[in-house]
Amino acid sequence: MMEEGSMAFAALSPEVISANIMRDLGLSNAVVSALTGVEKTRLGYAVRQLRALDREDAENLKSTLLRLQEIARAIHPFQLDVKSVPNLELMLKTFEGMDEDKIAARIRVVFEGDGYDDDE
Repeated sequence: MMEEGSMAFAALSPEVISANIMRDLGLSNAVVSALTGVEKTRLGYAVRQLRALDREDAENLKSTLLRLQEIARAIHPFQLDVKSVPNLELMLKTFEGMDEDKIAARIRVVFEGDGYDDDE
């Protein structure tokens, strides 16, 4: 039985998914708040499953974090700069419209060669 004032969060709710991604990527509430525009206190309550976000904020939060997770997988073994909001915004903008495979292919081109002959 639930106590008055407590909320049950589904395992696949945006708040639960977001909390897991934030933990996995090492993202702080402050950084995620700056990226998504979700006020830091509300974000903290949401990821601790104390208070749900409104639908728009929850979906924005989840989609932003899922995208960062996808980029992180694509650039592996390199890591996202999880402490820099401008760098994360740049990553989101740079890879906009690209799926994980296309991002990974772009990263491989950079590090495996640029097509120029090294003998010149």
